[in-house]
Amino acid sequence: MGLFKDLVSKVFGDSEKESLKRYEAAKNRKKSSHGRSQLMQALASGNEKKAMELLKNNHIKLEEKDFSGGATPLIVAVKNNMPEIARALVEKGADISAKTTNNENALIFAIRSGNEELAIYLIDHKVPLKIDTFNYRKSPLVMAAGFGRSKIIQVLLDESESWGAEIMLEALVFAIGNSGSQEIVSLLVDAGANVNGFQQNLNFNPLMYAAKGGNLQIVEYLLQKGANPELQCTNYGSPYFGIKPLMFAAEKGHLDIVKTLVEAGSAINDAIGALNDTTMRTFNFEEEVRTPPPDRISYSPNADITDREEYNKTALWYAVEKNHLETARYLIEQGADTNIHDDDGNILLKPAVVNGSLEMVKLLTPLCPDFHTPNIYGHSPYSYSLNYQPEILKFFQSLEN
Repeated sequence: MGLFKDLVSKVFGDSEKESLKRYEAAKNRKKSSHGRSQLMQALASGNEKKAMELLKNNHIKLEEKDFSGGATPLIVAVKNNMPEIARALVEKGADISAKTTNNENALIFAIRSGNEELAIYLIDHKVPLKIDTFNYRKSPLVMAAGFGRSKIIQVLLDESESWGAEIMLEALVFAIGNSGSQEIVSLLVDAGANVNGFQQNLNFNPLMYAAKGGNLQIVEYLLQKGANPELQCTNYGSPYFGIKPLMFAAEKGHLDIVKTLVEAGSAINDAIGALNDTTMRTFNFEEEVRTPPPDRISYSPNADITDREEYNKTALWYAVEKNHLETARYLIEQGADTNIHDDDGNILLKPAVVNGSLEMVKLLTPLCPDFHTPNIYGHSPYSYSLNYQPEILKFFQSLEN
């Protein structure tokens, strides 16, 4: 090895440091190509001309596996968006059902890359459509829905009579949550996707995704197709236990969707942490007051719903917490209860104070309990204003004079 480096140094006139660099580069090139045929090297480098020439050889290895992920030449060609090479490989007899070590076949890569014509070509040549996996997201139907590939969705639905309820539902929520394609949503619902189904992992339904994502058109479509706005997450172990579409819409400030859901019959005062039970937990302050741990004294209004303990919170609470003034005003006009508290005993004024929203505080103060009302740690909206919000403190003090 030392002789080789000395030779390189003499040939190129390098210093010892430069010679070592050349040696390491040569070693890495050798390592990267080790075990790969010329065809795989050509495909990996995107050299279509070289790959096409090599395919004229009848002794070419069509089922060679790439050492890094188990991809065959066909999969590499599709992954690198080389459709002519991919077609040539199929015509030459390459195994169209081959999969990588991640259980992904050529169709998955065609969908991901957005080459719909190549994907349809593979489907026409009987690429397996239903991958044997517990991960529904690896299904071609789900992936096509998530990436918004409507042509592929149509072909996949035509090719298979039954995809199964779980995969159809997963495809529907991926279409809503990722691509937002009304066309694909319609295709899937017309093909039998359940608009009231719940995912197994998050226990979400399609209407929740549409409300959270702010897609009014899809919300209206799902309601027309029989989606129930009152369905809640029923998985007790989920951080979303008791959540409804209305709560998501309120948290995100999607006022048009909030109005649509209320008009569709969604109950305003349902609370997360309870299933259609608006009875708030009552507190005995003398029994429950305790010293707050450091991480509970501070408060982050930018956190998402799942980032905190979420009990006793209604749609109005989330609108206030995220400082959506007009959404909060609308919910109050529709009869939202302002005499509410969260699981720590905070009244509705607390998140408004911490957010620093004087307009929200002015809206809520006449409607909420007294701003000196303490939570179970002894903190009140007034005490929060002492530490954080001088303008709100000034407003509170003006009411006391």
